[in-house]
Amino acid sequence: MTERILQTTAHQTTITMLINAENQVIQCWPDTAVRLGSIHHVKFEKYNAAYRLAQARLENGELISVKLPYGQRVASGQWGLVTITAQPFEDKPAQAVASVELAGHYLVFRQSHKGGISIRGSKKQHQQHTDRMEAIYPALRQCAEKLAGFGAHIEIVLRRSAYRIDDVAALLNEAEFLVQLVNREVTGLDDFDKKGQIFSGFDGALLAQLEAPNALAATTSPQMCDSYFDQIDRLLETHIILDNGAELWVQPTRAGVMIDCDGGVSSLGGLALSQSLLPHLFHLLRLRARGGRILIDFPILNASDRQKLSAEIEKIAQADSKITSLHGFTASGLFELVRRHSITPLEQWWVNS
Repeated sequence: MTERILQTTAHQTTITMLINAENQVIQCWPDTAVRLGSIHHVKFEKYNAAYRLAQARLENGELISVKLPYGQRVASGQWGLVTITAQPFEDKPAQAVASVELAGHYLVFRQSHKGGISIRGSKKQHQQHTDRMEAIYPALRQCAEKLAGFGAHIEIVLRRSAYRIDDVAALLNEAEFLVQLVNREVTGLDDFDKKGQIFSGFDGALLAQLEAPNALAATTSPQMCDSYFDQIDRLLETHIILDNGAELWVQPTRAGVMIDCDGGVSSLGGLALSQSLLPHLFHLLRLRARGGRILIDFPILNASDRQKLSAEIEKIAQADSKITSLHGFTASGLFELVRRHSITPLEQWWVNS
């Protein structure tokens, strides 16, 4: 069974769920007024030079926070183009960048004064993949040139996750998909001078398609939806007992998440317990859409076992495009990673069925 994309309505909200082959809900998106990737023509209200942040209002009056590139300044009352990069969370407004961007799982198209392809990642990664990326450079450029309204110079930023794919055809397929999507709404440069929303961005179904390009749109019974809702309810609890008796204690904070791993009645300890928990940990983070710093308290491990566990974490984390860095074990023995915030965390909008 392949992955499936299900849409349903509950509590007056359209909810999109991505279901894996094991019939687990692995991601969940609500219908929202502020969509990721939406492009707006806004008037700036305030500017903080120290943090390169500005405030602006969308056409519906909602206040957003805009990150400015180095060297760019704005004045109160000035108009500009912004792209939504993160939805509201906690008491923070939606976040945007002061440019035109079209972002996917593996790449970002954005307006640039120079054009070309930028490759994110370490020098080692860059060296390992230079030949591979050079081989598809012409095809990516040809695809980018079809983008209506973005102008003559388009920079293509390859995300870290682009290094993880085995078949570069997936990268090209995503590029074509993004271009077709934006070209349905944007027809030329003149559109970028219009005030208000220019591109409506990604709803839940489109975000699911980016995360799982081969997933199939599916329907299901209300009873089956209830079982998926029960899954989500269980994984939103502070104390989660797994089938093997191991336990997870999850404490979200404003800055991030603390997770404590406990053997419970599983009789597992050390490396075996830690390895058994990894799929559940990363499933949990992905479903709950938590961003910021994540600190995981594994059982006490020796240096060799830490190294083995770190290698497994690196491998399993590749399925989550939002993980930006794995910092490894801290001096106090906690494993630290950073996950990029994009959609509103699940516990802030989910209503227990």
